[in-house]
Amino acid sequence: MKRYIVILMIGLANCVLYCMRLNLNIAITEMVRKENTTEITNYNSNSSEVDQRSSIPTFEWDELRQQRILGAFYYGYAVMPIPGGWLARKKGGKRVMVFAVLWTSLLTALIPWAAGVSSGLLIVLRILDGLGQGSLLPASYVIFGKWTVPDERSSMISISFSGMTLGVIISSYVSGWISSAYEFGGWPMSFYIYICFGLELCPCSLIGALLVFCVN
Repeated sequence: MKRYIVILMIGLANCVLYCMRLNLNIAITEMVRKENTTEITNYNSNSSEVDQRSSIPTFEWDELRQQRILGAFYYGYAVMPIPGGWLARKKGGKRVMVFAVLWTSLLTALIPWAAGVSSGLLIVLRILDGLGQGSLLPASYVIFGKWTVPDERSSMISISFSGMTLGVIISSYVSGWISSAYEFGGWPMSFYIYICFGLELCPCSLIGALLVFCVN
């Protein structure tokens, strides 16, 4: 029973982190200023939606700048697996995983602010985000080695990593809807929604740890 609780927490962590990772890929469609914005505004000049939309910041990023922003995450992500595995061995896989969730949640909260300051700052933020999430997989495998038995290991890994697929599905629908829901704050709100889940996951991890020690 204990190992199932641990695997469930890894699955939740994978789900939340993938939601935060992919959110920018979808929200950027609303963050970038569209060429026909003036025409749309004139056509719907009496619509309250235009007022709500005009209050949400947009940015003049060309395609090359957008590619650099989206690709910056993987510069950090590619660097961290080996150091992340070493840290998980030394400090414990659960500690590294909790740090990854907290780190990603805090950086995700800063994305709307960083985008308003400069695209360069946003790129730096995404690289740091990749460094944090790059430690997730090695930390997971350290936990698998301690909390799964050989006969169940492949099933446990499949269950926990299914959280990644669930995160992709959730972010694909939720991010698109929130980013275009101007009455709720538009694309900035999509980042704040996910960090709430990320910050809630850490207390849940503490509860899960208590259950691990209490359940026979």
